[in-house]
Amino acid sequence: MAAMPYPWLSATDKSLLDCDDVLEAIDRKEWSKGKKDLYAQYYLEQRAKYTEEERMKEFRLDQGNLKSWRRQSAFKRFATEYEHRELDKYRISSMITTICMTLVLFFAKAVWEGEYFINFSVDAIVGVVALVVAVSQYRIKYSVISRFAGIRDYLLMDVLSIAVCLLLKTWLPANLDFSLFVLLLNYFLQKKRFEEAEKRFSTEV
Repeated sequence: MAAMPYPWLSATDKSLLDCDDVLEAIDRKEWSKGKKDLYAQYYLEQRAKYTEEERMKEFRLDQGNLKSWRRQSAFKRFATEYEHRELDKYRISSMITTICMTLVLFFAKAVWEGEYFINFSVDAIVGVVALVVAVSQYRIKYSVISRFAGIRDYLLMDVLSIAVCLLLKTWLPANLDFSLFVLLLNYFLQKKRFEEAEKRFSTEV
């Protein structure tokens, strides 16, 4: 499978990517990944509309007027929708990873203590499926984060929260479990941080 020619570009119709001077011009800009993706997605959406309506002669977006796009009302509406969509994607992926990692940690504790909720096989299936889902959602989460901010601090917070959960499960009695609380705290702290990054992004574009 051919690699995506623009690593910063989120999922889109690849048939629109062939030999496009505008996307190449965006790629050369010293912009954040999010800003590049926003401009590219806006361009591709507008181009697709004109293609469907067979009005390409009226299409006015090109590499020569990139900086003027931000003054268009259609672009402003698209930028707002883009930010909301990415925030929703971040929230959903973060919440799913929180739930899945809670299940994984429960299974880890069960293995540590040798006491299973149903039995080893059933608990293992749940734990493995939860881990696979968590990994896939972490990829989505960090893909979104990378478009608006650096991922190092978020990664550090995730690693520390999981480490704290493991330590608490080791130290505390079986009837006391604060792993969900720790993971939820991490979720809300990261969400606040991400929302602030999006606000900075909105002033950038």
